[in-house]
Amino acid sequence: MQLMKQYKKEILKGFEKRKFDLSELHDGKSLPWWIEEKWTLSGLKSDNRNDKLYVNFLTYKQWENEIKIVDEILVTKSEMENYADYSSKIVELDLRKGYFTEKQEVFWSEFDKIQKTNCKHRV
Repeated sequence: MQLMKQYKKEILKGFEKRKFDLSELHDGKSLPWWIEEKWTLSGLKSDNRNDKLYVNFLTYKQWENEIKIVDEILVTKSEMENYADYSSKIVELDLRKGYFTEKQEVFWSEFDKIQKTNCKHRV
């Protein structure tokens, strides 16, 4: 649990560095079983964008007890309809195997590449 808190802090710092602010945080039992926590992020308007992103902390598919174990972080353009809804996926971070630091570098590299591509299409 403590490790996940640290991961979330690092991910949030990464979004803040990229000029996204956390505008909503949802957690607890009000979320579907497959989401442990959900963030709504807003892009800064001074950056000529009105982007909204959703950061979904998805739980282990075999979850059956009180503790939700996050095994994936999925960033989407719109809210997810169900567990298999990857239709507006931007980037994902798989937490099942490997080192978080290495995976996080790939995550941000992919995110930045997608953001640059999206900015070029708006000009």
